[in-house]
Amino acid sequence: MHGYRTVNTFTQNAASASTVGRLSLSSPLLLLPIAYYSQLRKEAVPPREERDLLFWLLVANARGRYGRGSAETLLDADLGTLSRGGAPSDLVETVRQQFGRLLLDAEEFVGRGPKSPLSCSSHCGHAARRTGARD
Repeated sequence: MHGYRTVNTFTQNAASASTVGRLSLSSPLLLLPIAYYSQLRKEAVPPREERDLLFWLLVANARGRYGRGSAETLLDADLGTLSRGGAPSDLVETVRQQFGRLLLDAEEFVGRGPKSPLSCSSHCGHAARRTGARD
């Protein structure tokens, strides 16, 4: 499986680059599409798709993908996208459709409490920088 990583390697790298854990995620459901996609790919995820999965995880976490509306309905839609042959980039597009854009503005952090999805993502970013993680 040269050039591919298993989901275990992916999650180990994410954990070592930050303190991603249950308390740092806006919803633990965010891990399910990653695990499901890994199983669909027989745990062989190409590096480009791994980067797309990580980007989706960070953006979906910051935006609170499963924190608005029916989390189960959104999760079912994401799993359905993957089961129909969709790629991680398609998951990113669902977040764009839900929120209108992906990138965050500084103003969006103003007045947010510690339980806000943005605070969770900010914590992960600070932890990643402390451990020397890079883009």
